[in-house]
Amino acid sequence: MYVNSWEGRLISVKQVKAVKHGFREGQKIRLIEHMGRNKDRYVRGRVIARTKYFITIMVSKNGIERYPESFKYIDFILGRVQKLE
Repeated sequence: MYVNSWEGRLISVKQVKAVKHGFREGQKIRLIEHMGRNKDRYVRGRVIARTKYFITIMVSKNGIERYPESFKYIDFILGRVQKLE
């Protein structure tokens, strides 16, 4: 069973589940979001929820938690969002 396709490449449910299991609630995380040509956005925060299709992060700036933001697992597979270690 396939969830989506991108440029002729099919994305399976197994790939989505593999990305989902790479996160756990309460985990501190850093992400880089590619927003287009020469534009990257760095996000730092804590995982507050994992759902079937996306992960929700409480974004923190200067050590203070500010706002929640969600990212789809498919964006991790396609490379639009990357997890930094």
